[in-house]
Amino acid sequence: MFKYITKHSDKIISCHKKLYNKQCYIVHPSEINFNWNKRTKKNNYKLNRINLLYVGRFKIEKGIYSLLNIFSKLPKNIKLTLVGNGDLIKKTDKNIKIFNFIKNENTLINLYDSSNILILPSYTEAHPKVIDEALSRMRPVIIFDDIKHVVNKRYGVFLTKRDPKKFIKTINFIKENNKLINYNLKKNKLPLKNNFLDDLNKILCIN
Repeated sequence: MFKYITKHSDKIISCHKKLYNKQCYIVHPSEINFNWNKRTKKNNYKLNRINLLYVGRFKIEKGIYSLLNIFSKLPKNIKLTLVGNGDLIKKTDKNIKIFNFIKNENTLINLYDSSNILILPSYTEAHPKVIDEALSRMRPVIIFDDIKHVVNKRYGVFLTKRDPKKFIKTINFIKENNKLINYNLKKNKLPLKNNFLDDLNKILCIN
């Protein structure tokens, strides 16, 4: 659809070079403001418990059902929090918490802080803003090979397979290397919302 719509367009604005194989303006959408970088909390794995977080729409293309299937095969010390809207997700596991879409920024930040790892199980993505949100709160991210292009040289984003054994292996690697990963997360230079809006404004003002 993107390629069809842009076929006869003179000026193309895209969030990733992968989406358009000709010359275009690249922007980096972001909802992060300075508040996201304030008072980040240490990533603690208390009592060997691991808290996973998913933020996004509850739709098949977002990989939510794939995630739930994998989660059902994981050890009981792993907890999962789902935040979003869309399909009705039936809660069948006491280790799963479900919240509707959260508008309040501080509430959402607190949910990131109470988690250990963000999970992005999507089959397709362009520029998922939740990755930058998690990294800004010093939380690593796990994605599947389907969307490996979204890593984009950011530290703390880990690839794995849609397989419970591979998935838990990746989780354990992150947990065991928490100190090093936390150090590397500080190297990220994440786009802010103001940067995105300024870049967009400059492009639109070009004659």
